[in-house]
Amino acid sequence: MGLGAASPSLARASSDDGTESDDRVDDSRDPIPPATARGPIVAFEAHLSLLSDVADRSLLASAFGYALSATARVGDDWLVGAKVEHDVWSTFELEGGLDLGALSIAMVVAKLHLDGRVRTTLSAGPSVLLFDTGLDRRGNVGLYFELRPVGIRWSRPRATVVLDPLTFAVVAPVLTNIPLVQIQYRTVLQIEIGGGR
Repeated sequence: MGLGAASPSLARASSDDGTESDDRVDDSRDPIPPATARGPIVAFEAHLSLLSDVADRSLLASAFGYALSATARVGDDWLVGAKVEHDVWSTFELEGGLDLGALSIAMVVAKLHLDGRVRTTLSAGPSVLLFDTGLDRRGNVGLYFELRPVGIRWSRPRATVVLDPLTFAVVAPVLTNIPLVQIQYRTVLQIEIGGGR
């Protein structure tokens, strides 16, 4: 007669007094849940900011960019690592155009929620100006900061897709004289490859 569910394997052993004992061995293996998987994560991302505020720099407007990051899990729900980001700035001039913007190198700390399906991320570090302005020279170093309150993660066998619908970023490569501080409200799409999904 067939059984509706698989039963653990049964091994019979004879003891010294001739009686038989049953040793049941459970062959089932529980998969590792997403929140407890281990391994480094390498990620590529692209961001777009249509809403920005630039103090005293009215010719600077929207921005877009990309970044490469590497993180590792610390404990069950935390990720720590670093990223390099290039933020490209568009300009509102008569002819329009693009400026090289800023290069930022940041430390990244992320907290995972709901078994790794949601993520909150904080990044901070130096930001370097990549072009000459009327007031500042290329190579000036300032500050970078970004808060991503809610990132939604979709795990797949080979990669994880992460969407941060709204983030808050401050890209400030110039902090002296007349500061060059760009406040951005971004949408970020990221592809993660590696463990810890």
